Amino acid sequence: MKSSIIHIMTQCLAALALLLTVACGREEPSAAGEGGTTLLLDVSTIDATRSESADAMPDNEKMRSVRVVVLHGGDGDAKGTVEHNEAYPLDEAVDRKRIIVQVKSGERKKIFLFANEESVGPVEGVASAPGDGSLTAFLDSFGKGQAGFEEAVNGLYFAPDYSGGKPIPMSSMYEIDVPGKGNFEGTFHVV
Repeated sequence: MKSSIIHIMTQCLAALALLLTVACGREEPSAAGEGGTTLLLDVSTIDATRSESADAMPDNEKMRSVRVVVLHGGDGDAKGTVEHNEAYPLDEAVDRKRIIVQVKSGERKKIFLFANEESVGPVEGVASAPGDGSLTAFLDSFGKGQAGFEEAVNGLYFAPDYSGGKPIPMSSMYEIDVPGKGNFEGTFHVV
């Protein structure tokens, strides 16, 4: 009877481990594909670094969504083109979010972070804003391999609207050197 219980417990633990792996797939680093590197981005609001408790921060100063746009670096035709562009909606207002991104190894990258893009209505500074003219529509219009993102986003502006407790839009841009081998882990702030 003991061997049956141990066998059943082993199967239960194996099933639990499988479920945790699937459920936490976006939270834990995985092996990058051939020629790729895993970036583990710890994105946080600048207020989260203060000595005060993050719980004291009002929800409108926290993140309700995070978008990560990574541009290729290095030399050649791919330089400056979009390598990754994904929005990550959050279930609740948070001051920190860990995000996993797979990128090409051995390049200098530009990483653009946007928090609470849904709080921005029409954007200006572009010849023709796609879709409804919102920041989300603009950001969604840049697909993998597309050039011109940095120039276009640097020309954007909008009138802020903080009414009704809307979360404050935040952003930042970082340049990092992605190693040729191994993974990259870093903390990045939005302000």
